[in-house]
Amino acid sequence: MSFEELYALCSHYRISVDSYCGIASNKVVSDCRIVEPESFCVIDWLRFVLRNVETFRAASESEIIYSAKDPPIFHYFQFPEISAFKVFFLEKTLYKFPNHKESLFCLDDVNPEIQIVGRQILSLSIKIPTIEICNQDTFDITLSQIEYN
Repeated sequence: MSFEELYALCSHYRISVDSYCGIASNKVVSDCRIVEPESFCVIDWLRFVLRNVETFRAASESEIIYSAKDPPIFHYFQFPEISAFKVFFLEKTLYKFPNHKESLFCLDDVNPEIQIVGRQILSLSIKIPTIEICNQDTFDITLSQIEYN
């Protein structure tokens, strides 16, 4: 098989070359899901995150190195009120959900399924060795979001 044919197969079936060839490695390949505001669904995205965390957790040796302005999503599910607010804020500002345009955050509107899946992510994630690289804005971001809302 030529390289072009191998590439075509891997592209079509969305698999990595090493997994197609059966090459053993210590790497876990994870899918990346591009979030599009028109079709974004928080619970689907969280299920996607959960599947990836389950894959990492199942590896014999795993480590996550996380660097971003916001703490990892799973941390928020330690506090249901904060996780509910973060989900609302993402839907309202980043994804511009029409039903949130004029609304304010209300705990009564929380989707319990989001909290359940979020806690599942949390319970698996805390069992994976993780290095989290924070910066001076890491915790100010959430405070600014609360103030903005």
